[in-house]
Amino acid sequence: AELLLTVSNVLLVLGLRRAIMEGPQDPSAEVDEDAPSPALFLGVPESTFTTGAFGILGTVTLFLVLGLNVFNFEGHDAFLAGIGNLPSDLVSSVGLPEEPVNALSIPTWAVHFSSVAEFIFAMGLVWQYAGVTGNEKWKGVTWGMLPSHASGVAACTYHFFFNAAAVSFLVTLQAGLTFLGNTTLAIACYRLAVSNGWTVSELNPFRNKEAEAAAEAAEAAAMA
Repeated sequence: AELLLTVSNVLLVLGLRRAIMEGPQDPSAEVDEDAPSPALFLGVPESTFTTGAFGILGTVTLFLVLGLNVFNFEGHDAFLAGIGNLPSDLVSSVGLPEEPVNALSIPTWAVHFSSVAEFIFAMGLVWQYAGVTGNEKWKGVTWGMLPSHASGVAACTYHFFFNAAAVSFLVTLQAGLTFLGNTTLAIACYRLAVSNGWTVSELNPFRNKEAEAAAEAAEAAAMA
């Protein structure tokens, strides 16, 4: 789940970055040949990151479909076959208590922390895009994303304490923040869409066909 969140975060950040760098499209504006190319990120083509993100998506999907039957995965099998796990003898040698079976490995923690950090980065880019477009409703989208970020922090906190019963309230808190975040983000996106001229009638999948039929009827009436 966290890997899939990372995939969506990467695609979101790359898309916003390109939109900010390109800015509003003005056909009469002169092209700055020395400006950094929006198609490059850290000197690497954006397509490389996009391909990698979709590669992760495909890999996760494959393991979800085949994991239980082909690879015989169990509920608490190590992520990435245990790569990055701290050896139990090393943990005991430094005086740390033995981790329970549901403890997260270092790669899993890396994915958790990176997904939270990427989400903050995306929130910042959305805020910047408000200045690029001149539409302040984009800043409302950033505020609408805030509860979802808090939900991720709650999840990381719960895992930090090994999902202990004493902090089980964090599960309910995370669920509530996720629901709140989905709601606030939906409202913010609705306000943004309306500010750009969108109407609820556009949800009708037959709207264009009805408009075409009405136009044909009007044309036929004019010719009669």
